[in-house]
Amino acid sequence: MKQHPLKKITPNIPVTTNMMAGNPLMDPFVGFDYQKVARHLDFISWDSYPAWGNDVQSTEELGRNVGLIHDFFRSLKHQNFLVMENTPSRVNWHNFDRAKRSGMHELASLQDVAHGSQGVLYFQLRASRGSSEMFHGAVIENRHPEKTRAFKDVTKVGKDLEKISPIVATNYAKAKVAIVFSYDSYWALQEAESYSENKKVWQTIQKHYRYFYDHDIPVDFVSPEDEFSQYDLLIVPMHFLMSKSYLEKIDNYVKNDGKLVGTYISGVVDENDLAYMNGQKNYKKFTDLSLLKLMFYILGNRI
Repeated sequence: MKQHPLKKITPNIPVTTNMMAGNPLMDPFVGFDYQKVARHLDFISWDSYPAWGNDVQSTEELGRNVGLIHDFFRSLKHQNFLVMENTPSRVNWHNFDRAKRSGMHELASLQDVAHGSQGVLYFQLRASRGSSEMFHGAVIENRHPEKTRAFKDVTKVGKDLEKISPIVATNYAKAKVAIVFSYDSYWALQEAESYSENKKVWQTIQKHYRYFYDHDIPVDFVSPEDEFSQYDLLIVPMHFLMSKSYLEKIDNYVKNDGKLVGTYISGVVDENDLAYMNGQKNYKKFTDLSLLKLMFYILGNRI
C-alpha cells in the first residue's frame, strides 16, 4: 500500500481508509493485515455497524464487544481514531434489519467517543432513492425527513458532542494491560488441519477482555512486533504461531518482571508454520506461567 502519490499531490491532507468488523462477533476483518496497513495511514477509521437489539446477545454483551473492537482499532496507531460510518437507525444487510431503540444511538455514540473516537460520522446522510442501499438508514429519510426519530436522535448526539468537545480532543487513557494479536498466527491456526471446533481466537480474546472492561481498566492491543515494556500485564491468547524472536521477546519481558498470561494452542509452530521440535523445551518459559499469577496480580491491585 503506497500513499506517496497522494502525499505528493495533497501533502496537507491526512490519509486513512475505513476498516471494518464482522457481525455479530465484532471481530476485525482478516482478509489482510490491518496492523501492517496502519503503518501507512495517518489515522485509523472504521465502519461501526453493531446489530443492536439482536436475538443472540444482550445489549451489555454486545456493548462490551464493541468496546473491544474500538480498543483494537485505537491501538493500531496508539492514538485516537474516527468512526467513519455508522447508521442512525438501521442497516439493510443484517439478518433482521432492526432500527435502534430509543436512546440507543446516543448511548452507542457516546461509547464511540469514550473509547477514543474523535467524532461520529454517518452513512447515509440522505437516503438513497434506489439501488441496493435504498432501505439503509439515513439521517435524512425520503419521507418526513425532519420528523423521524433518527433525525431527532442525530440532532441530540450533535448537541452532546458540542458539550463534550474538550473531552473529544483529549488522548485516551494510557493502558498498563495489553492483549497480543497476530494476524500470522490467526491465519496459520485457521489453516491447520486440526482443532476443528476450538479455533475461536476472537471469542477467547473477548473472554480475557471481559474482566478489564467490567472493571474499567484500559486495554491496548499489540502485535508481536510492538514494544511490551510499558505494560505491567501481557495477555497472549491462542498464539499458535510464535516466532523464535517473539519467544525470546516474551522471555525477556518476564525476566524484567512482566506478568504474562497464555492459553492452550500456543507456541506450536515457528514463523515458517513448521512445528517446533522438542516443543516443551522451546517454549517452557511461556507455558510455565499460570493463570494463578494473574489472579495474584489482580488481587494485589497492581494494575
